[in-house]
Amino acid sequence: MKKTMERLSNFEILRIISMLLIICHHFALYSGFRYPSSTITMNSVFIQFLSYGGQLGVNLFVLISGYFLVKNEFKVKKAVKLWMDISIYAIIIMLIFAIAGTDFNFFEVVKNIFPIPYNMWWFATSYFMMYLLSGYINKLICALSKRELDHLILLLIVICSILPTFMAARMTSTLMWFFLLYIIAARIRLYALTNKVFDHSLMIGAIGYVFCLGSCVLFDIIGTKIAIFSDYATYFARIDSITMLFCSIFLFIGFKNLNIKHSKVINTIAATTFGVYLLHENEYIRPFLWKTVFHSAEHANDNRLILYAIGAILATFALCSFISYTYNKTIGRWINALLTKAK
Repeated sequence: MKKTMERLSNFEILRIISMLLIICHHFALYSGFRYPSSTITMNSVFIQFLSYGGQLGVNLFVLISGYFLVKNEFKVKKAVKLWMDISIYAIIIMLIFAIAGTDFNFFEVVKNIFPIPYNMWWFATSYFMMYLLSGYINKLICALSKRELDHLILLLIVICSILPTFMAARMTSTLMWFFLLYIIAARIRLYALTNKVFDHSLMIGAIGYVFCLGSCVLFDIIGTKIAIFSDYATYFARIDSITMLFCSIFLFIGFKNLNIKHSKVINTIAATTFGVYLLHENEYIRPFLWKTVFHSAEHANDNRLILYAIGAILATFALCSFISYTYNKTIGRWINALLTKAK
């Protein structure tokens, strides 16, 4: 067995953390929490902090993918497997809800059969498109010198992040944003980071994230006096803000620099994270999970909200991870065998 093919557990831990951050975001976003902008409470700030985790989680997830994909050849089998996984998750969930009594019209059935073109999961669609283009992206990266690649990254950062941050207008698509993250991760993989500042990447990334959260609190405080400021509380914590971008990059580099031995348990859990996303972010499971199962909004002003949120988030991850693991060992394995025979 080639050791170079073995998954590194430092990145797999980061993959798990990324998905937990995404679940935090969805817990805050879809539970129905409503707090008046005229007052600030510990609970309102906590929910706000949770909501920003998803931005960081998505960036980290794509950076991890770009880091590994730049060294891999595009495989039609993997693209077909990814398409089938996403479609099967959607179809199975639809069938379960149909059996439970949910009515589906013709368009909804078609959408669940073809979830990628109908953008049922925006992240899954963008990720699939990124993988389809990965072979061409890799050829572009290999054709550029280090200097040219740095110039391309700088240009894209200006277009995709700096200008949107200071002009408050998004100029690119989600796929373009993924492309930027992909080539940044590729740059980190292909060329050594010699500047001593990268030795402290984890600390710098953490400080950057604290800054993002702190800016939200500051805008909230000002918003109690000048209402319009509360509308911009997420300004520096948006997925494409320059602060969130650099925070994501430094945290990613920080985890890359960690010396964590290969762990089968960690890597097995990490392999379930995409399934965790497809399950808990499904448009039928989403309201059922946060509003029917957990009744999250009812705890908006509860003194134990923080503990309740942590419990709900961890329980969601654990259950979805178990289901995803079961899928990987059964249907996923069957798909792999089928595609291998069809080769």
